[in-house]
Amino acid sequence: MSDIKIPGVNSDTTLMVEKLMEVERIPLKKLESDLDQIKESKQVWQSLGRTTGELQSATKSLYGFQNPFSEHIATSSKPDILTASASRNAIVEDIELFVKQKASGDRFLSKDLPRDFRVPAGTYSFLIGDEEVSLRYRGGKLEDFARRLNEKDETLLRASVIRNRADSQVLLVESMKTGLSNSLFFQEDAIQFGLDSGLIRQAKGESGEISISASNTKDWEKENNGKFQITDGGIVVKSGASLALPFNAPLKIEDGAVLEIEYSVNLISEDEYKTAPPPGPSVPEVPGITYRGITVESSGYSFAEPEIRSPEPPPHINDMNVFFSNTEKGINPLPEIQDNETRTKVTVPLSASDGSFQSLNIRNNNNYREITLYSAKISNPSRRGDYEPVNPLDRASDAVLEMNGIEVVRDSNTIDDLVTGLTLNVHSSGDEKIDLKIEPDTELAKDQLINFVYRYNELITRLAILTNSDSTNTAIVDEKENYSDDEREEAISQLGMFRGEYSLVRLKNAMQTIVSSPYETIAGPELTLLKQLGISTNETGSGAATDMSRLRGYLEINEETLDQALKENQGAIRDLFGMDTDGDLIIDSGIAKKLDEQLTAYTQTGGFYSTKISRIDYDIENKNDDISDYKDRLASYEESLKRKYGNMEAMLNQLEASGNSIDNFNNQNSNNN
Repeated sequence: MSDIKIPGVNSDTTLMVEKLMEVERIPLKKLESDLDQIKESKQVWQSLGRTTGELQSATKSLYGFQNPFSEHIATSSKPDILTASASRNAIVEDIELFVKQKASGDRFLSKDLPRDFRVPAGTYSFLIGDEEVSLRYRGGKLEDFARRLNEKDETLLRASVIRNRADSQVLLVESMKTGLSNSLFFQEDAIQFGLDSGLIRQAKGESGEISISASNTKDWEKENNGKFQITDGGIVVKSGASLALPFNAPLKIEDGAVLEIEYSVNLISEDEYKTAPPPGPSVPEVPGITYRGITVESSGYSFAEPEIRSPEPPPHINDMNVFFSNTEKGINPLPEIQDNETRTKVTVPLSASDGSFQSLNIRNNNNYREITLYSAKISNPSRRGDYEPVNPLDRASDAVLEMNGIEVVRDSNTIDDLVTGLTLNVHSSGDEKIDLKIEPDTELAKDQLINFVYRYNELITRLAILTNSDSTNTAIVDEKENYSDDEREEAISQLGMFRGEYSLVRLKNAMQTIVSSPYETIAGPELTLLKQLGISTNETGSGAATDMSRLRGYLEINEETLDQALKENQGAIRDLFGMDTDGDLIIDSGIAKKLDEQLTAYTQTGGFYSTKISRIDYDIENKNDDISDYKDRLASYEESLKRKYGNMEAMLNQLEASGNSIDNFNNQNSNNN
């Protein structure tokens, strides 16, 4: 609508309508302001709910099955050789370990092959343990063969082509499974391919096992009558024995061959050497006499018997060199035995330079030890049936560890069945002793307790700000040194926003009561309060003046006291936060349990927060309806004003036109006269 000008009056109809509408919009602005306040209130309730939920999550983590007070950590003195991880089931203990050998898989390298080397068509099969990888190949370049082989199963077998020189290449074939039982065997056309490419060759050495029997036992340095005994399990070599156990025929030794001996040691007690003392002199009994009715009894002999002592047991003779190898180069001692009463396996590397191996000789000079030999055999771990690798980068072998003097053999470098709750990870072998310490994970427990205290104080702060009775007193906010400028401004704007919400005041009081109450633990009166753990509202001491922040119920931590408690009594700390007091396998007591129950009433679906927010959503919906209705009324009213002033403008235009006509008529009459 164009502006309306009334003659003699400086009037703008658009401005007049706008002024009238501004008056009518005042209630709308009030409605919109109320809506903004309601929405802000909803955001604050939602934020309070998140803060409460964060505390509840921190609380739940402190009791029940996932509590941190049952966690353990394993620390190795040689992490480059062995590391370990401990579960909740682990036992607190110290373990001594030696890693004699790391488990490995077969890795065979071919000879130098020309760049145009082609793999002929055929069926190429490889056996890894009891699993097979088989490839039917049409023939092609070496790189294509390796790619096709890898597509079969890279978890078992992997092939790599390496261009080692400008005009040559080599093929690396490796088993992806470790352990002697997972040795790599070539089958079908893979055998000829392995021979042609220089991966394998025909084995040359011999292998065999000693027959343990009386007929295969020979005297060595002296006669052995009665000094050994054949049992179902092996041969018992008694003190003073010296004998030889020959192979059926001398075995030709090749590099890589090993001698495997399995034995045990029976320690003899000194009591078996003790004898009874010799008897003293025997004195015949002298009878009495009777003469003419008179009897005279004999008084017997009386003399001092000499002190007779049992002979002392013989002194200990210790000679741990019991086993000897008899080869073409002569008789040489093998590694010393260990006093293990359980079966112990020893693997001794052999060399082709020793010539043929003729017998295993045994000499037991020990007078308090009996040696039982269960088996002795020579083999070559590198042999794969009738073949052996030409250039092995690694040979299939087991991990060999010694734990507390006991030898342990596994086919993997990850060992999780040796100690309850403990997983060992072997990284390398070494002669150094490894001290493995399993202890409670105090750092994890400490971190979760610190997080709990932080979340608790955050909620206490939020409740104190929102329910503060004096919205002008910013002391609560000023105490929060970690607040940013924006957070401080936001907190000040929320001071006293929910001062009439007594449910929040009750929550704050209940929280403070829960953390200050005593609870039953296995430690008895030594640990029943959170304060005894080093967590309370006054852990950093008090000065001469009253610290108002402590009166608000914030928790503080004395780290020295907390560290000591975590180190000495994690079981009681676990009970302090959650304990089954009646034996029904349900936790019914403890700080975390009670606090979780208290917070659940506020955070659960249908709880205090969700009910509040639902009501606010209802108020928002109603307020939006009121605003929409009022906007419709304003639009109608504005249209009415525009219509009225439009009519007035039309009338004014008509009057102005009539006035102009009269003026023109008068002007014409004046001109005619």
